[in-house]
Amino acid sequence: LMNAMQKALQQLSDIERELLMLRMSSYSYNEIAQMLGIENNQLKVKFNRAKAKVEKKTLEILKDNYNETK
Repeated sequence: LMNAMQKALQQLSDIERELLMLRMSSYSYNEIAQMLGIENNQLKVKFNRAKAKVEKKTLEILKDNYNETK
């Protein structure tokens, strides 16, 4: 699972990856918005989209790996 998540993260843009890492490091949306120069509301949308991308790509990678081992 961790390997699949790492591969999925590598497929994101730099800003998406940085945003997810900052949130995982317990920074608030306000702090991240200031760091990245993005409006708070826009940041929340970008975060949710990036999170959804990682979830989708991770599942795709896991499914591909499962199908390869069959």
